[in-house]
Amino acid sequence: MKNNIFPFWMTAASVFIAINILILSITLFADPAIYFEKLSFEDENMFMVTLRLAAGFAALGVSVLLALFLQSVSMLKITMIIYCLITLQDTVIGFSFDDTGLMIRSFIFCVLSAFIMFMLNGMKRKRKRVRFLKTTSDASRTISNDDQDDDE
Repeated sequence: MKNNIFPFWMTAASVFIAINILILSITLFADPAIYFEKLSFEDENMFMVTLRLAAGFAALGVSVLLALFLQSVSMLKITMIIYCLITLQDTVIGFSFDDTGLMIRSFIFCVLSAFIMFMLNGMKRKRKRVRFLKTTSDASRTISNDDQDDDE
């Protein structure tokens, strides 16, 4: 197994965020009336909009898990930026509709994802470098000399 480049707390917090996103998307797929009590889902267009919202959240949750699995700093940073923007918008929505629970939950997750992004900015990317074998044979010197002549 690969060495984990992310600290344990960052991996645990990102998995927690991903699980919350996936649970949200599953419940939106199963019964969107849990979150949207006043909407009528008899109209198939409204149901389609909620299914598309659930699919977007599912893709976001899977991308967080995939970034952790692939050990990709830049991919995790991008997904955390997207999640931070979503939760920031949810905080504003909770404030405008006077929903204290949504406002507090969204603000906590916004701060958590912003902190992860801040810590990811300090991390250096691990790049795979291809190293060629050094040879001292005359054939390799001839090839390198031939390449230099073509450039001139």
